[in-house]
Amino acid sequence: MILPVKLIGTLINNKEIVFILGSLASIIGIPLSWYFTRLYYLKSLSNQRKEFLITEKEYREIIKKAVEQKESDSLINNKLLEEQRISDCVERYSATGGGDFLIQMIKTYDDLSDPEKAALWDKVFLRARGRKAKNNPFR
Repeated sequence: MILPVKLIGTLINNKEIVFILGSLASIIGIPLSWYFTRLYYLKSLSNQRKEFLITEKEYREIIKKAVEQKESDSLINNKLLEEQRISDCVERYSATGGGDFLIQMIKTYDDLSDPEKAALWDKVFLRARGRKAKNNPFR
């Protein structure tokens, strides 16, 4: 039992072996770190691709319904206007951090009812933060 302890103590005191073990750890650690980072990156890209395809499918369904109902121009324009408003609000949120500036901006949309403004507020926070806001001033 004492022999292995003395052997380990001797190996630790030997600077060459410590250097070799440290070098070996970095030689193994760097590629492993790169590998796991790459896996996480590819998974993130895959998730973004899936979300984009889901959104694109929703838009195709909206356009298909609009064409079937022969109201294509108004529905498509309303959807494009909604997307433009969301992107404008996300930019305002990024620039100001949300708060009163964003509330005032959404209040300027007079053609929206309060439930539509609340839905817009939620969509802006979902895109800007990745989650809904805790408080919605339009509810």
